[in-house]
Amino acid sequence: MERVRRKTLLYRSGLGFWCLNHVQGCAHGCRYPCYAYLMAKRYGRAQSEADWRRPRLVENAVELLEHELRRRRERVAVVHLCLTTDPSWWATRR
Repeated sequence: MERVRRKTLLYRSGLGFWCLNHVQGCAHGCRYPCYAYLMAKRYGRAQSEADWRRPRLVENAVELLEHELRRRRERVAVVHLCLTTDPSWWATRR
């Protein structure tokens, strides 16, 4: 299984809440223009739709999250998971 490493994991969405994506990509292959895929392509996280449709686990997610939560001055009470992938799909493949 392919994996990726990231430098950051936790971010505040444009909607104002804290999020993280511990999986990069989504195997759904929706027929409408997928916002997550378009953003991943724009920022160099996906080279093509076929690349995006091969989800990869972020291998250093736990370490990054622990580190980033310790560094936050404000308390992060709630973190939304997987705004750019479907965690139910991923859970069935483990």
